[in-house]
Amino acid sequence: MESPTACSGGILTNDQCRRIEAAVRNAEKLTSAQIVPLVVPASHYYPQAELVGGLILGYLMAFAVHFFLESESFLLFSAIFAVFLMVALQACRHIPVLKRNFLRKADAKHEVRKAAADAFHRHALSATSNRAAVLIYVSLFERRVWVLADKAADQAVGSRIWQDAVSVVTDAMRQGEPDKGLIQAVTLCGKALAPFFPPASNQVNELPDLILGGEPAN
Repeated sequence: MESPTACSGGILTNDQCRRIEAAVRNAEKLTSAQIVPLVVPASHYYPQAELVGGLILGYLMAFAVHFFLESESFLLFSAIFAVFLMVALQACRHIPVLKRNFLRKADAKHEVRKAAADAFHRHALSATSNRAAVLIYVSLFERRVWVLADKAADQAVGSRIWQDAVSVVTDAMRQGEPDKGLIQAVTLCGKALAPFFPPASNQVNELPDLILGGEPAN
């Protein structure tokens, strides 16, 4: 399935979308299983990370200015801190690379896993005819990937393939090329699924070849 406006949200470029969708179509020529890459900007808003970052950065900036002024007034420091706290909170809210520094790994892992499971059911990957759908969930802010396979696919292939797919995409994200990692992961999954779920003569593409998410749902 193709959508000419699939990349209008700016998560990926139109060219990146086309190449990922082409990789899915090529992989699904080898197998009746369904492979769905899903890319979202973030899996959660992480207000706690914003607050912690705002407090730390606001305090450091206020302390530096107060020190420069050589003042001993607590009231002056409080006023300066209040101003810089607001600035720091807004900075953490709108600059992902800054906010990410105050995000706990455990929180990121939990939210990505939760969002991936929710997406798996919300987009009907659990309702395919052969129960062999695979979701490759990519959350850009957290730089995390989660692969979920329906019952039949998971039992046939095993977790090692999904772990390899996660590693491929994660490594590519570190290089700033998530699309290339997704293409490699899709190809990897397609080849692994092919022996167990060969293409059918009456095969139907039950799911989108690429899904792009918007704002976090939680």
